[in-house]
Amino acid sequence: MPRTVSAATLLTRCKQRADMENSSFISDSEWYQYIDASYGELYDLLVRAQPDFYTKEATIVGVTGTSDYAAPSDHYGTVGIDYIDGDNRRELRHISGVERNAFDYGSGNGPSQGYHFVYGSDSTVLVRLLPSPTTGETYRHRYIKNPSEDNGGTRTIDGISGWEEYIVLDVAIKAMTKEESPTGALEKQLERMTARLEIMAENRTADSAGHVVDSRAAEDYNPASFWRNRP
Repeated sequence: MPRTVSAATLLTRCKQRADMENSSFISDSEWYQYIDASYGELYDLLVRAQPDFYTKEATIVGVTGTSDYAAPSDHYGTVGIDYIDGDNRRELRHISGVERNAFDYGSGNGPSQGYHFVYGSDSTVLVRLLPSPTTGETYRHRYIKNPSEDNGGTRTIDGISGWEEYIVLDVAIKAMTKEESPTGALEKQLERMTARLEIMAENRTADSAGHVVDSRAAEDYNPASFWRNRP
């Protein structure tokens, strides 16, 4: 069962830690801004340690002649994109900017072999599939969801194992810095909390040690297309 804590509860704890329960020097709206920023920092630490817990999936359905597809609105980073061919899955290669022309087949159609990202005219993130897929082809986009912005302290945070204490300490430091009060003791506590997170967050899948994986073993060998999968 998740160990959740509301932003309102965090606000109270942050004020207590900063010894500012009865102070109006910082408004509640500003406190919530601090909480939002510190939550983003905690989220990055957790994602770096164990991205699987923050991964979602979205489906891209190809349209002939169309290379660009909008990334999900809560997209933060991509884990990978797979071509779904019946019961088979084939991982697409992430193409860096300097490789883009080597995988651009002009008017050729899919199945796509690779992907990279571009910005749309409205600054949205677009996934560009190369070559362009054919109508009806299905692709699975596995991605890290973003830490959604809070709206006036309505957020509920899953502290997992008391890890929301990182937010409390970091917010208290921000508030006391604005007040020009010493923060040395809190900074030492935050350092210990960060070290704990870096160790324990990664161990949430303690039964699976890191190892080398052959990500292409399940793909049927085809000499005609082997060059496309070159290292």
